[in-house]
Order: sequence, then structure tokens, then C-alpha cells
Amino acid sequence: MQRWLAIALVLGCGCTASDPIGDTGAYLQRASHREVTVAWRTRSPVVGRVEWGTDPAALDRVAEEAEPTRYHAVPLRELPPRTRVHYRYGTRDAMVSDPSLYFDVPPPPGEEASIRFWVLGDSGTGDAAQAAVARAMRREAETAPPDFLLHVGDIAYERGTARELVDRFFGVYADLLGNTVVWPALGNHEARSIDEQGTGPWFDFFVLPTAGEAGGVPSGTEAWYSFDRGPGHFVVLDSSTDSLEPDGPMLRWLEADLAADEARWTVAVLHHAPYSDGTHDADRDERMRRVRQNVVPILERNGVDLVFSGHSHGYERTALIAGAWSTPAGDRSRILDEASPYEKKPGPLGGTVYVVAGHGGRATGGRLEHPLVVADGTAYGFLVVEMDEEEVRVRNVHADGTPGDAFVLREAR
Repeated sequence: MQRWLAIALVLGCGCTASDPIGDTGAYLQRASHREVTVAWRTRSPVVGRVEWGTDPAALDRVAEEAEPTRYHAVPLRELPPRTRVHYRYGTRDAMVSDPSLYFDVPPPPGEEASIRFWVLGDSGTGDAAQAAVARAMRREAETAPPDFLLHVGDIAYERGTARELVDRFFGVYADLLGNTVVWPALGNHEARSIDEQGTGPWFDFFVLPTAGEAGGVPSGTEAWYSFDRGPGHFVVLDSSTDSLEPDGPMLRWLEADLAADEARWTVAVLHHAPYSDGTHDADRDERMRRVRQNVVPILERNGVDLVFSGHSHGYERTALIAGAWSTPAGDRSRILDEASPYEKKPGPLGGTVYVVAGHGGRATGGRLEHPLVVADGTAYGFLVVEMDEEEVRVRNVHADGTPGDAFVLREAR
């Protein structure tokens, strides 16, 4: 509400369809220790402008677009490391100012000892359940704000249209997105508005790495990408539209990216969960089954530690497992460690934990009887992940404020 009030005060009027500022608010994209992109959408084409600096009273640096557009993506470059940057955005004639418009520039990857991030999935309903989870996120941010947000897909039901994205993502989390970078995975519902040329609202709104701008091997597409942050390397895959065959372009890129990965921890994010007995059965859903049979072996052979996904609406956490790639995926001999804290062996097939975080707003349910899952639930919520050089700590935060499942992953000594 504060930001929309700021817009009205800056313009000196109420917001109408002809307002030059926008209908999303600012959100942060494609962040690294070198640059951050400030994005937003306006109702009509204008030349976007961002004014920024380390002193909120003296935003003396300017980045401006060359041509009018509705989908604005203004990169802020040559950022001072380990510094809080404040900004305002809009046009030369009307700027939006708000105390919540800032971001913290991290040190280069490997020099940041610890990070905190959130994982959210299947959230974009626009109903009371989504609103309750968003309130829980705001409460969490008051005392422990995240460094970034991972979204595992289905950001906006039912088809991921521009209107649905505005109303059910950018509008719901506007006060968080102005200071929290979001890294999204493409969900099957957003995929419904993508055409055969790989264009559509999801690609219009999100500004993601294609040339290794945030670390990792260049992907050449915003559909899948990677980035580095702190002690972690993160790979984000498109399980909704792209080929899941081993010789397809995405999985060839995945092999190359993971082969070059030297981070302490490696995390994979994709929409379709390889292990689930929730609202979707991973043995019956074709894309979930192909993820397990074709994608999971690449992840595990390259030492991926954690995999976050959604699609199935609820929360599920496997044991530390390796090699459970066949169908049905219930071979309990593949369990390496059943109780947290998990002690992961270094190297290929040392064990991976799979977490379904599809409880961000869509109606939850299912049998929840998967033989490799050791914790599950249908309460709405999101995940808080804390990562340092020694261990990764994950906790499930329920929408009503009560604590859910929690676990720790560390490397065996």
C-alpha cells in the first residue's frame, strides 16, 4: 500500500489507465555482484529511468532506456560490493520513491560465507490461501529477510497470462519484490501462454541470464539458466515445455554446467517433482516420470545436493537417496540416510534430498504415501533455507505461523 500511495503522490493524481508509471511495481532480476536489473511494466510505452545510489537522500546515478517500451528492464552496473543500494524508478517526468526500494550488493561468489533464501511454489491462485502465505512471508521478512526467492513454477493460474501475472504474482508480493530478487522456474500453467517460438508473457516479464551473467555456463535461453550466490550454485530448469531427453539441448547444457560447477553446494530447481504421491503421482505423470528417469541421473552423478520442485500441491521431503530412477520409484534400498541431519557423501551418487514445495496457494491433497518420502503435509506455506560452508538448514513455514518440517544436510566427515 505504501508504494501505491507513493505513486499517487508523485503523480499528484489517482492511478488510471494512462498513468506512465506502471501496473506491477519494481522487481529485481538477474542479480550478481556486478549488476542488478530493475524491471517493471507500464500501461503504455515510455522511456524507463532508474536513479540510484548508496545514500537514499542522494540518488545521483542514472540508468535510462534508449527507446519507449512497456516491459522495462534497466540494468544497474558497476555496483559497489557489499553495499546497500537505494533506487527509484519511472520516467524523467514521474518517479516512484519508497523506502522499500533497495537491494544489498553481495561480494563475489565464494566470498559470501552464508546466505538465506526462500522457496515458493504453485502459489498463483489469487485467493485467500495465497494471501495467507504472503502474510507469513512478510512476517518472516520482518526479522530475517531473504537474499532471494526461488519460485518453482505455477506463478499465475490458470494460463500465466499477462493479466494473471500482474494480479496473482506482482500484485500479491509487490512490497517484497522491490528488494528481493526472484529466480523463477517455468510452470506448466505459465507454459499455456507460450507459443511455439518460445515467446509469451512469462518471457516478457522475467529477465533471466542467457550468457552466464550471474555465473555458470551460458544457456542461450531464459527458459533454463544458472546462477551463483554465496556457497551455492543454482540450476533452474524448464520441465514444462522443453525436451527432457538426454540428447536434448537443455540436458546437454545441464551436463556442461554441472561439470564446471565448483561451488560448495549445488541446488537444482524445476517444476515437476520426480518423487511425489500428492495431487500428482510421479509414477503416473509423464513429465514427472521423465524428469526422474532422464534428469535425476544427471543431477545425482554430478553431486547435486538438493532439488526443489512443485507441481504436486503440498509438501514432501525424501530421505537422502541415490539411484532411485526406475518406475515405480519405491526401492527403499536406494535410501542412504533416513533421518536428519543427513550426512552426504562427497562425489557422484553421494546422495540427494528432494523437496516438493507446491504448497504456496493451490488446493493441497493427495495420498502422501510415497515410500521414499519421510516427511509430508498439506498445510499451506513456503520454505526458508539457510546455507553456509558447513551445512544447509531447511524449514517449512506454515501460513498460520506454526513451524512445519525441518531438516539439515551436511557433508559426511
